[in-house]
Amino acid sequence: MVKLVVALPVRSPEDIELVPTLDSDLVELRLDYLERPEDFDLSLIEGIKDRVIVTVRDPSEGGVKGVDEEWKASLYKKLHDRGVLYDVEVKFLRRRKDVPLEGKIVSAHFFDRVPSVREVEDLFKGFEGAWVRKLAVTAREGYKELLAHFARKGFAVMPMGSDPIERIAFAVLGSELIYASLGEGLETAPGQMSYKRAKEILSCLGLR
Repeated sequence: MVKLVVALPVRSPEDIELVPTLDSDLVELRLDYLERPEDFDLSLIEGIKDRVIVTVRDPSEGGVKGVDEEWKASLYKKLHDRGVLYDVEVKFLRRRKDVPLEGKIVSAHFFDRVPSVREVEDLFKGFEGAWVRKLAVTAREGYKELLAHFARKGFAVMPMGSDPIERIAFAVLGSELIYASLGEGLETAPGQMSYKRAKEILSCLGLR
């Protein structure tokens, strides 16, 4: 069954209070929207750690604020020790083999081109222990065929910049996660629909 994820841009600690009010399977906390992600207090998620995905997205893959690599690695280790789910770029993991990946989300984002099947396979090789391997690709020539290929292989796949309904289509093909926004103007990536609309469509299709 596909899991619905609300992507929440965290701009202040108060935004965390929204998590219990959201009717979704998971809530992605995008800490890279903070002015200083390094100052985030992990105690704020103690009571909701089973509901969240913590993400500090790198600017090269759609993130907002860049952070020190040592701090980022340290954060993910602390989250791992606390049993908190996180999403980490596969390219980061190739540099930082000390960061745990088992049971986590390992992702890659291509905003300016569509990679080949071989490139994606090589990029994710050795990371089969992840809970979910996630691939997001810009809506350019060949993207549908690429994403369909990896959806059938158990990846969570996301088109970016296309009609948001396509994310539903890829969920039908087997994509394990669908990321949606809080609402119009609050998207963290192009191509996200409102989570309320996504929930309605998924329910009609019997996918949640």
